[in-house]
Amino acid sequence: MATAKIDFNNFTDKNFSELIENFELIKSYQKRINTKQLWFVETYSFDKISEKGTYLIKAKIENRASYAFFTCSEIGIISKRSIDEILLFVANRKTSQPVPNHELSLISLDKKIYSLTTNKDGIALRLIGNRP
Repeated sequence: MATAKIDFNNFTDKNFSELIENFELIKSYQKRINTKQLWFVETYSFDKISEKGTYLIKAKIENRASYAFFTCSEIGIISKRSIDEILLFVANRKTSQPVPNHELSLISLDKKIYSLTTNKDGIALRLIGNRP
């Protein structure tokens, strides 16, 4: 029998190169599970997240861990990427209306941070070069 520990952390993405320093533990759950399998699926219910933001879930069993980000927000983002550009559309999830003049920060896999601002139609376009 193993113990699964699930932590909710608030991600503030100020400096991706020092990612771990930007996390604040806000909630932690532990649940004993009965499995010796490396991978399995189980559903958990948690308290409602009341603050908007981007969160990281870390599920750990013994020395193995899995991570997932999720966001609580009134805005929705659709993104499309070509080899050297990224196009984003930002809209209010409740009204479906575009969100103009909204500042966005993107972090590439090679830890480069890009700043964008949506136009009056909720669209932001940025050249980013051939990046992961």
